[in-house]
Amino acid sequence: MHEKLSSGLDEEVLEERTLLFGPNLIDIKIKSIPELLISEVIHPFYLFQVASCIFWYIDEYNYYASLILFMAICSIAWSIYTTRSSLVNLRNMAKTETEITVYRKKGFISAAEKIKSSQLVPGDIVEVYPNMPVPCDMLLIQGECVVNEAMLTGESNPILKYSVPKTDEIYIPANHKRFTLFCGTNIMECRTSTAHDSEKGALALVYATGFGTIKGSLFLSILFPKPLHFKFYSDSYKFLLIMILFAIGGFIKTLVDSIPQGYPPGEAIKDALDLITIAVPPALPIVLTVGIGFAVNRLKDRNIYCTSPPRINFAGKINLFCFDKTGTLTEDNLSMEGIVPCENGVVQNLEIIQDFSNLPEMLLSVLTTAHSIGVIQGHLVGHPVDVQMFQATKWIIEDRKESDNSGILSTVTHPSKSHRKYGVFRRFEFLPALQRMTVISQDLRSGEFLACTKGAPEVIQGLCVPQSVPHDFDDILAYFTQRGFYVLGCAAKVLTNQISTEVDTVSRDVLECNMEFCGFLVLENKLKPETTAVIKKLAIAKIHCVMITGDNILTGISVSKKCHMLHPEAKVLFTVVTENGTIEWKNVDNLGEVFKDPFAVSRRFSEKRDHLLQDKDEFELAMTGKALEIMSKPENQMQYDELLQRVRVYARVSPDQKTQIIESLIDYGYFVGMTGDGTNDCGALRAAHVGLSLSDAEASVVAPFTDRNKTVAGVLKLIREGRGALVNSFVAFKYMILYPVIQYVTALRLYHIGSKLGDIQYLYQDAALVLPLSITMLMTGASKRLHSQPPTSNLFAPTILASLFAEVCIQVLFLALINVILSKQDWFVPFDGKGEDEFAVKNYENTVSYWFSNFQYIIVAIAFSKGNNFRRAFFTNYLYVIFLLIGIGLSIMLVFLPQSNFTEDVMETIELPTSFKWHIMLWVGVNTLTSLVMEFIVIEGPVALYLKTAFGKKHILS
Repeated sequence: MHEKLSSGLDEEVLEERTLLFGPNLIDIKIKSIPELLISEVIHPFYLFQVASCIFWYIDEYNYYASLILFMAICSIAWSIYTTRSSLVNLRNMAKTETEITVYRKKGFISAAEKIKSSQLVPGDIVEVYPNMPVPCDMLLIQGECVVNEAMLTGESNPILKYSVPKTDEIYIPANHKRFTLFCGTNIMECRTSTAHDSEKGALALVYATGFGTIKGSLFLSILFPKPLHFKFYSDSYKFLLIMILFAIGGFIKTLVDSIPQGYPPGEAIKDALDLITIAVPPALPIVLTVGIGFAVNRLKDRNIYCTSPPRINFAGKINLFCFDKTGTLTEDNLSMEGIVPCENGVVQNLEIIQDFSNLPEMLLSVLTTAHSIGVIQGHLVGHPVDVQMFQATKWIIEDRKESDNSGILSTVTHPSKSHRKYGVFRRFEFLPALQRMTVISQDLRSGEFLACTKGAPEVIQGLCVPQSVPHDFDDILAYFTQRGFYVLGCAAKVLTNQISTEVDTVSRDVLECNMEFCGFLVLENKLKPETTAVIKKLAIAKIHCVMITGDNILTGISVSKKCHMLHPEAKVLFTVVTENGTIEWKNVDNLGEVFKDPFAVSRRFSEKRDHLLQDKDEFELAMTGKALEIMSKPENQMQYDELLQRVRVYARVSPDQKTQIIESLIDYGYFVGMTGDGTNDCGALRAAHVGLSLSDAEASVVAPFTDRNKTVAGVLKLIREGRGALVNSFVAFKYMILYPVIQYVTALRLYHIGSKLGDIQYLYQDAALVLPLSITMLMTGASKRLHSQPPTSNLFAPTILASLFAEVCIQVLFLALINVILSKQDWFVPFDGKGEDEFAVKNYENTVSYWFSNFQYIIVAIAFSKGNNFRRAFFTNYLYVIFLLIGIGLSIMLVFLPQSNFTEDVMETIELPTSFKWHIMLWVGVNTLTSLVMEFIVIEGPVALYLKTAFGKKHILS
């Protein structure tokens, strides 16, 4: 392949591929402002706002119409700005173009030419050089490169890439990452592997361009995310539909009352339509959007950045959170503890050896060569495990000369005995699916070729001849993993003369068999300082915690116990897949104790799925990716569903299986959060209701939330703010339902007698009272602690309906009561809205209803703004308190102002006896006390208790 492709593409093939694949650009289309405007305006809420404003202008209600129209325009403009800015930012991140050297055929000659990277097509041969941004996904066919992949995968350590070996093996990018240069990464250093064609430098073959690259697929997932449905939003539409039906009823009643009394049909229809704009508040979407914006800013203040604001409300319902282990719960880097050698199938003792100077030769060959380390300016670069392992040997990697044509990739030498050298001829990279890596090395002193392998101990065991494996292998492994150590197995074998002559073409399968087990490499993965405290707080909040890791299952169990994800003394069963493909469950404390059915050994599994209490006397379950693959088959679906809600640790799982677990948990009915820091977590972060990335990489863009502090403490902050935002949304929605109901009843009452509220009266209520209160009440911060139950997301939950119904009844009854009291006064003259006085504003009924309803908007705002388990007390929201005091002060002032041009001509109220004004204030006080007692005591106490008994706790909290 190397010889065939190294000359480049001819003009005919180039033309065909250019037409087929298009330009090498991740070109995100930026919608024009008119397109974005149309997509925003056709939303039902905005259409209703526009229709309402048009109607208000016709009705000469100009001030409030202009205010709502201004706010709607600002909201649409802000939405267009943020949408367009987001697309522009994505486009700038995605679209890179640079000048590049490509080799193409000119007749029968291969010639180098400079082109723009956008002109590359699959099959092109590209020269690779230091500090070069990689413009597409490419296969390295000549030379070696050190690559910085941090911006794509989050991997903080430089990665050494090798040229693809000359084999008949089929190239699969996911399985051959060590030979692949990914679009969006940067070349730090490169060199040719041989003297042959060294004038061309390092070369790479383009295999994917544009959106076909890994980076391109990442941006496609951002542009077209999987839709998630939230009950609050669907319920809000149902509630508004009810309000519309309610308004239509009032519309019909107004027509029935007005037309028979001789009112002009046009005026009657106009006033009846006005009721619809009252009953369905056009400001509602603006208020809810602003509330989410406040929550986004509060998260930003805590260094958590949000790319999908609607997901904040999802965070308020999280009842299960999944954690990656390494770099999330534990420190990023492992610390080297030492080696436990094995010779002739015998481990002398379980002492961890830290002095590598007297190790068996075969084991030493593994430790010095089975890695992917490179050298940049005298510094070792590569995976931290590889670097720590090699540094522990105290050997040295020699800087290979570009003129070296021996085929050796790297040479390692003893620091003091220069004749002790190993040359690495070929590497088979670590693959998650295989859980191991292998190299072909040569003892340059004896000329012997060796295959050296390291990887998951269970996997390495299966590659070795039985005589070389300790008879108590499982017990030794369990001894270390149960103490939280990260363990790798080491194996090697001397290659036969025949294989030694075929090192460039021999397959991996031939090498990775009949090996000799050499020992255990032991490292420690320490918990981050904040991990245990976070997990304990989540447990108190009854948020189910699950670990999903690619590490050993016993290590995962040990770490789970250390951080209290599992009870430290919990009995744990974990899966073992037998040779015939069946699943057995072993007791982690007694590996000889085997069960076929985990549910038969614990009463826990007869409990309901929301029973999440930790109990050291109950069994917990842990499952490997291999067992998960078997259990997720259709024939095992029933048991898989049951296991899904019980397994607390998933280990040795692939990135795709992480996503599968998340999606299965969501399908089962959980609200799922996921946090991780690596590229292998991207799929799961994207699939979860709430994904929290602990990485600054471009890959973190797939997650709705990114914590720049890079600690799991962000989980607590996110859930608290999510709960606070969700409750704030409910508070605002309830208030925006009660406000139009009060105004609707007031208007309906006045229409019935032939009167109405004046434009300035409406403006005062809508713009000076309701709008500031409805917006500032959303600035109330989240509670500082997590409660044991999440808030409801169901607008039709019994407690929500009980609260709304009670407050509606209270406000309507007191509004009716004050009008009845008014009618009993000696000086009262009923308004006759006929003739010239039709729909006049200035009358007793209007003035009293208007004054009293002003206070009711404030009363309801206070009643609904009480602090609870999810949001702080309203008096901690200083701006809201200020607007409450201003509203109260202005409303009292309107009642007690002496008659003047302002009260008569502007506010259109009439003078009432002072004694009756104090009577109004008395009933305002009684109304306030009744509303607060109902909301703070009755609804929260006896009513909640009755509803829990009648409907069940789960239904109440759903």
